[in-house]
Amino acid sequence: MNGRRRKPCNDAVLQRYSPEAFFDEMFTEAGQVRPHYRRFQQCLEGLPLEEFHQKRQAVDLAYPILGAFWLAIWLPALAVAVAERGSAASSLGRSLDLTRGSRWTLGALCLGLQWVGDALALLIAVALTQAGLTVQTWWLEFITLPLWAFSSVTQAAVYWELIRLKTGLAPAGDESVFS
Repeated sequence: MNGRRRKPCNDAVLQRYSPEAFFDEMFTEAGQVRPHYRRFQQCLEGLPLEEFHQKRQAVDLAYPILGAFWLAIWLPALAVAVAERGSAASSLGRSLDLTRGSRWTLGALCLGLQWVGDALALLIAVALTQAGLTVQTWWLEFITLPLWAFSSVTQAAVYWELIRLKTGLAPAGDESVFS
């Protein structure tokens, strides 16, 4: 550290923090650190601001990847529940089994679909703004609604493909799902 202490992150980050308007699991309404968070606060106090920002960036990158990974695990669960007529718990377990060995591929698919949806919403927002319209959030949600339908089709397609990969056969009786 070349002899001089860098500014700790708690001075800069927590200085303007106010937990008054919502429940905070680290701080009480009076601003006191809850007992189970004292060790975490001590770690923050000794952490240089630059290192705090590096760790924060790593977390910001990790969340979408972890989210896509978990989404990949549970992606076929609804299709499993419908096709195999199982309970919610058994469908989640079956989904976990079906996705084993394919989760990174499915995670990349989930991230790709999310990025396509985000890009589409951004393009629509830019086009509406260029046309002189005020963009309302609900407009974008309504306009991108067909992506949610596409998501259901994707879930079903992923389910059928996983069944084919695991068994080597196409699922039998798939038309019975719609009866």
